[in-house]
Amino acid sequence: MKMFVTPEEFRILRKMKEEKFEEVYLWCSICSEFLAATPKERKKVAASLIQRYSGKGLRGMSLKSIYRKANIYRQKGWKGFVRKEKDILSLLFSAQENISTNDEFLKYWKMLCVEHKGVATHAFKSLIESLVKGDQIPGYGTWRDIYLDEHPSCVIPETCPYTSAKPPIGWSYANLSRYKVKDGQVHVSLQEIFDTDYIREYLYAEIDSLYLQLEEIRARIRKMNELSFLEDNHSPPPTGEA
Repeated sequence: MKMFVTPEEFRILRKMKEEKFEEVYLWCSICSEFLAATPKERKKVAASLIQRYSGKGLRGMSLKSIYRKANIYRQKGWKGFVRKEKDILSLLFSAQENISTNDEFLKYWKMLCVEHKGVATHAFKSLIESLVKGDQIPGYGTWRDIYLDEHPSCVIPETCPYTSAKPPIGWSYANLSRYKVKDGQVHVSLQEIFDTDYIREYLYAEIDSLYLQLEEIRARIRKMNELSFLEDNHSPPPTGEA
């Protein structure tokens, strides 16, 4: 039986207090291994688990408690080890709530959706590529800022640890798809996007960059024309027939 903890859920669980996280994670590991055994082997496996995990801070570790916890785990997964329902909801939806109230990021996300003609999969790919490159993401900062927020006590890695399969908390494709631009909303979304100071500055900077590129192309064309004119005027006259 595989552990019922997705990569995103695992990182959300890391926001628990360290002791509680260790308790929940250890019980998930124990129950997963216990349930993977056949019914005939489980008593022997439970005895082995008690021996291996004793002294690791799990209270009430016994054969009876393993059977009881495994039954909870089979029905509810890791959520069965979080006592209060409101704590589960807080953990699971805090990231989504942060997204829904982050207007700057949502407008940036919608801009990406518009750029990619409403295809959310392409917009999501573009978002992750920008993050990995180290670009500033409106409403969040760089991937280093996000990593430090998610792992305040950890050393920031040298390279970006995020991927499309393991995005920042709350950035799963399923969650961002809830805020994608729908058909018929492109014009409205463009107006909302342009009303954002960051996006206006971004678009003006892009326009300036395009003008500079255009001037460079014009300069090259003028240079080529000048060289062509000089070659035409200094070419030797055609020789006559003998």
